[in-house]
Amino acid sequence: SGWTVELHGWIFEPNLFSDLLEPLRLVLSLPEPVVDTTVDADSQQLWEQRGHWFTVDNERGKRLAVRLGNDVYTLPASRPNGHFSGVIELSAEPPAQFAVETAAHDSRRFTGELLAIPPTGLSIVSDIDDTIKISQVLDTSELLRNTFLRPYRAVPGMADLYQHWQARGAVFHYVSASPWQLYRPLRDFMDEAGYPLGSFQLRYFRWKDQTAVIFLQDSSAHKTAALETLLSRYPQRQFLLIGDAGEHDPEIYGALARRFPEQVKAILIRALAGADLSTIRWKQAFAGLPASLWHLFSDPAELPDNLLND
Repeated sequence: SGWTVELHGWIFEPNLFSDLLEPLRLVLSLPEPVVDTTVDADSQQLWEQRGHWFTVDNERGKRLAVRLGNDVYTLPASRPNGHFSGVIELSAEPPAQFAVETAAHDSRRFTGELLAIPPTGLSIVSDIDDTIKISQVLDTSELLRNTFLRPYRAVPGMADLYQHWQARGAVFHYVSASPWQLYRPLRDFMDEAGYPLGSFQLRYFRWKDQTAVIFLQDSSAHKTAALETLLSRYPQRQFLLIGDAGEHDPEIYGALARRFPEQVKAILIRALAGADLSTIRWKQAFAGLPASLWHLFSDPAELPDNLLND
């Protein structure tokens, strides 16, 4: 009879001191530009653009008010990491965008986007690294360079595939182990590459607590929790899960399909060089599931045309 609007945001102040990037560089074991000739001026600029998101001053205990149509809603206070989330109940379908209310003397304008997801239909759950963006997760050094020092590169054919699915009515949810500090660079890349708008579920990272320690650790628990919440939130929707063979997507998706057999429509796994592609892995990951439910592919052109058919 109405719509439930879930809002998420991040309140922070930019940090103007570039020397705060040095501790981050050391933690990530990235090369120092002045001594490493492989880091050119363009790479240094990318490092500063992406790295500065990790040095901002998170604002805790701040409340924002947002305007949806003619109504204004006050959201819960931000947490110590600056992030906040809130739920608003509406009687009519929400607008595509909303505005943040600012003080009368503040000329800045902050807006956000809303993705309307009906109770029924098809949702595409997509990983990001090595599923739609070339990251090389199996090589930590290359992963970090691709994340902070190099232009992001799209996996060939994936944006076209996602656009095709969007044209057929699919809604997208991007679930990744990347930290929220990389949301803006990732979103800019995805917009430029032509990936459809979708919801994002990323990981929290903060220097002052244990989240900094898990930056490069196994993301299975994060993904599993995010996906279980998503499928439970939309019990009447069908889900197509797409990821890669680099880490634990097959095992996570297989377990999810066993728990939600009526909702998981298909599982697609992109093969990666150097990943475990053995038969025993697939037998274990997809034990108890129909063989027709999952597909291993290298090129999206290999995927069956009838994946989205009822």
